[in-house]
Amino acid sequence: MHVDMYGNIPLYYACLCGHHAAVELLLSKGSWDNDNDRCWLSALDVPIRLLLRAHEKRRPDLYAQNLRAKNEAVAAGSSRE
Repeated sequence: MHVDMYGNIPLYYACLCGHHAAVELLLSKGSWDNDNDRCWLSALDVPIRLLLRAHEKRRPDLYAQNLRAKNEAVAAGSSRE
């Protein structure tokens, strides 16, 4: 997966700019932001948010993996304090 110097992936930019077809294509090819809420929050409009949520429901394995990673990061952060 290509990540630019700012840590953004193509899916992020497609959501941000409102490119529905690009979002659909990237999702169908397996693009997934580990911090998918970032794409969702940056989406230009509601239809793109709906695409992201629909894809998330079709990919419970990725959603569960993402959630697990977030929980581990939070736990690791709290154990350092």
